[in-house]
Amino acid sequence: MHVQGCTRHCKDCFNQDTWDFDGGKPFTNELKQRFLDLGIPKKIVGFSILGGEPLQQGREMFDLLSDIRKTYDNKTIWMWTGYKYEDLSLEQLEIISQLDVLIDGEFVSDLKSPNRLFMGSHNQRVIDVKKTLETGAVTIFKFK
Repeated sequence: MHVQGCTRHCKDCFNQDTWDFDGGKPFTNELKQRFLDLGIPKKIVGFSILGGEPLQQGREMFDLLSDIRKTYDNKTIWMWTGYKYEDLSLEQLEIISQLDVLIDGEFVSDLKSPNRLFMGSHNQRVIDVKKTLETGAVTIFKFK
């Protein structure tokens, strides 16, 4: 899912159409249910949340992630953000507490790396959120 709205405006952003908070369609309860229903097939192993900037969506993002978690405790939730983990506000930390994996750091075109899994540039990290919250230290996700 791509969310609408971002004030970061990273240089060479691949999805500038999502910057406008007034763009896109309103996220109604009906649309939310349709999105949740996409996870019903067993072949769907998780949900991906991208932007715009997911961590600028406030309480609505926390509520969506909580609903995903309650509905599908066996599916993973990944999120991409331009923020670094160390710079997250308390509200943003609450939001990511619902995640399994966070890819953090803005895309930097001078550090572009098309061969890295799930990341566009070398400054970004794939973070294991559960372990990071447990230990208090950023823990890089280990691919199985």
